[in-house]
Amino acid sequence: MRSALLLSLALTTACSSKGSSALADCPDGTADNGEGDCTQIEADADADADADADADADADADADGEVDCEVRLVDAEPSDGSIEIYWQSEINFWLEAAVADVTVSVQDASGMTIDGTVTMDEEQVIWAPTTGLTPNSAHTATISWCGDEASVGFTVSTVGEPLETDVTGQTYALDLNSATWVTPTGLDTLIGDSLNMSILFGIEEASDILDFMGAIPVSGTTDQDFCVPTLDFDPISFERSPYFEVGPVDMPISMMGYSLSIYDMNISGTFDADGEGIQAVGLAGALDLRDIAPALGELSGGLVTDAASACDMLVMLGITCDDCPTDGESVCIGLELTDIDATATGVSLEIVAEADTHPECVPSEG
Repeated sequence: MRSALLLSLALTTACSSKGSSALADCPDGTADNGEGDCTQIEADADADADADADADADADADADGEVDCEVRLVDAEPSDGSIEIYWQSEINFWLEAAVADVTVSVQDASGMTIDGTVTMDEEQVIWAPTTGLTPNSAHTATISWCGDEASVGFTVSTVGEPLETDVTGQTYALDLNSATWVTPTGLDTLIGDSLNMSILFGIEEASDILDFMGAIPVSGTTDQDFCVPTLDFDPISFERSPYFEVGPVDMPISMMGYSLSIYDMNISGTFDADGEGIQAVGLAGALDLRDIAPALGELSGGLVTDAASACDMLVMLGITCDDCPTDGESVCIGLELTDIDATATGVSLEIVAEADTHPECVPSEG
């Protein structure tokens, strides 16, 4: 009887203990698995949380537009092997996609590194020289991105070699009819050879500073028109000799038989070493359609009657009118010309303070 009582008590105690809360009081980091055993679950939960966080981070990166850094170089300008490159030229690279960290290093044939700055325009990488490339020298431009790199080799022309003569007192005739039109595209086909004229630029001083004055020639010649006042430019630093950028100034010209001005005009170029010409001459400014609306009216058969209708007509050529620098009216078009032929005339300009006052002024008839 005593043995049966003890067996019954043992079985009762065992069942009670298996279902009791005492066995479920597990150490930190563990929990009752429902069968009276403590198992670790926090590590698995943390791993799941980390995985979720990584997935969220990847999703955020995709949403922010970040790209895989395994991209390739698509193109370069100048291309590998190019020759006769202008010493003020920019170097452009195009990647397959935009990346965050890009460097460009440019060296000449002597191994000297050329100073420059890098800017990004989406996939395009633009390197611009601080002062200039080395004239008459081979160059290597190396772009580095995402642990990868590529190089292009090219040769710079002789333009940009130091001036061998003093150009003070020299005059240069800029032939606008020889120019390449950058903007507005299409206007050159509309006006034809109506810009068949030159602008004269005289050098008053070429030392540490460069001082220009401008003049208009007699029609069809490079001789100064003494009846038209000369224009005085503000002196500029000539520290980048033989390269210069001068302006802005309002320059009077004649187009299609009408007198008008190129407003806020800037001129840039590089003197030849012997001073006999200027290379890579560029001109930029603004034309006011109120000045040339009558001429455009003749060319359009009367469709253009004023500046507003001129703007409407030019829209068909893809030309948009902008605000004028004089009064803010949206009737001006930007003008940019490059590769203008510029040769020395060998004759110094004379200052003309007021119209029709110079002793050599010969007023035109009519």
